[in-house]
Amino acid sequence: MIFELNEEQKTYQQMAREFADKEIIPYARELDEKEEFPREILKKLHSVGLHDLAVPEEYGGPGIDSLSYSLIIEQIARGCAGVTVTSSANGNSLALYPLLLGGTEEQKQRFLPTICKEGK
Repeated sequence: MIFELNEEQKTYQQMAREFADKEIIPYARELDEKEEFPREILKKLHSVGLHDLAVPEEYGGPGIDSLSYSLIIEQIARGCAGVTVTSSANGNSLALYPLLLGGTEEQKQRFLPTICKEGK
């Protein structure tokens, strides 16, 4: 299948690429050697809008499509696989999907906007 990325997808890809180049790649080896949780990088991912990717706009997330999500994760993984796994588990999928898929509307309204806004 041949397709072209739309402008929004290209923007997300470029933003994630630049983030990885500046904020992840220079520190990736050190993170691996120290086996430390990349807390500061996750905070920065959140501050630039590259976190909580699975959350729809109605709950405070970016509401991006699956391909944009994949493009972002691909670029973060290019920087450091450990950051990607931590980011995905911490705020992109493992922590949020159960709430998105199985939570009540009240729970979604209560927790998701706070998670997306504050990164907690």
